[in-house]
Amino acid sequence: MRPDRVELSFLLPVTNLSRVSICLFAATPFGCGATREPAAQPPPELVGATDQDRISSSLYERARVLEEYGLLREAIGAYTEVLDQFGEYKDSKERRQQLADALGMSLAEIIIPERPTAATAQVGAPFGPAKIPSGEGAPRLPPRSGGAPSGSSERETRWIEMYGRAKEHERAHRYLTAIDVYTELLDGRGSYKDAALRRSTLVALHRLAEQLYARGVAAASEEEAQNNFEQIEVFWPEFRDIAERLAELRED
Repeated sequence: MRPDRVELSFLLPVTNLSRVSICLFAATPFGCGATREPAAQPPPELVGATDQDRISSSLYERARVLEEYGLLREAIGAYTEVLDQFGEYKDSKERRQQLADALGMSLAEIIIPERPTAATAQVGAPFGPAKIPSGEGAPRLPPRSGGAPSGSSERETRWIEMYGRAKEHERAHRYLTAIDVYTELLDGRGSYKDAALRRSTLVALHRLAEQLYARGVAAASEEEAQNNFEQIEVFWPEFRDIAERLAELRED
């Protein structure tokens, strides 16, 4: 028996920027077709909040943005980052599990697959596949019998360092640099912890930011432009020149 039929709102490519509702056969309790109205001011609970409060709220909102645009796998990655840094923040754990159920997969299959798959390389129907190095996803030879290969300890140390460096870039909103480091790691290692999902999540955020930025620049009114730039501000406040654009729009 098929699960309940639900709708998720997808953002179309720049050539057609209207919203449409696309029906998916997936179970999710979060409703459908809702549009985000980002507030120009921080929510009341963040007034006078600590840096940790702001970071946790920002990461949570990043996950919500991905979820609301129908990028369920990437939203799971974003909720996982919230949980990794801050424990059981709000309903992150429940939402992550519900999205995994909607995809019909276990969290382990999504977060740390045995090796990169075509699904892992996708960043959602509205944006198309991520660009993956040609060698990635190819079968790897098993370790030689009789012990670990020579130099394996040095290589593993390198993977650990690269993974940590990529996460530092990600948490500093240096998403494009983080994508490059995750790609280098995956190209060399084949798969490593949740690096494939983290990269897919950041690629989705980058493409979404580009879409919204194009909408803001082409907007027919200042209100529409501000709305699009504020949506980017929720998950990537340093993107391009949106800080300057929003400052000008909010002064008018």
